Amino acid sequence: MVAPMIPRLSAVFGVSPQTLALIVPAYLIPYGVSTLFYGLLSDRMGRRRIMLGSLFAFGVLTGLTATSENLRNRFYGGF
Repeated sequence: MVAPMIPRLSAVFGVSPQTLALIVPAYLIPYGVSTLFYGLLSDRMGRRRIMLGSLFAFGVLTGLTATSENLRNRFYGGF
């Protein structure tokens, strides 16, 4: 999780820790909501397709997050 790194990341991105803390719910809320839909899709389309698609999206979004230069890019890369 990102929570222990918030003070360091706020210094790197040059924003307040309170502003940077918004990335935690920005991750958790879509994660919780998408779990409901991925279960249904998995039952209909097959678990393998959903898992491979999710793995691909995870790789792309992790790359966007790792190369973000400001908080806005980091925030949108988390979705």
